[in-house]
Amino acid sequence: MHLATMSGHLSISSSEATPSMFVSALVQYNSNTNAASSNLRLRWEYRLGSELFAVYNEQRNTLVPQRFPKVQNRALIVKVKRIN
Repeated sequence: MHLATMSGHLSISSSEATPSMFVSALVQYNSNTNAASSNLRLRWEYRLGSELFAVYNEQRNTLVPQRFPKVQNRALIVKVKRIN
């Protein structure tokens, strides 16, 4: 397992389960719109040349007077690339 704390990237490799897996995350704050956004990405090469991608995005409004910022946008995107 490799963890690069400054860039926020987490890379996991395991010869038992998969040839190649990569997970990364990004969190940003926009002071102009008072929005916090996060992005989590997974890339898994489950077979040589064949991959699964999953991306989760979320944006929250930090001006809403609640205990936890209100969700503005949320998305889950999945893509599969298969080579025979």
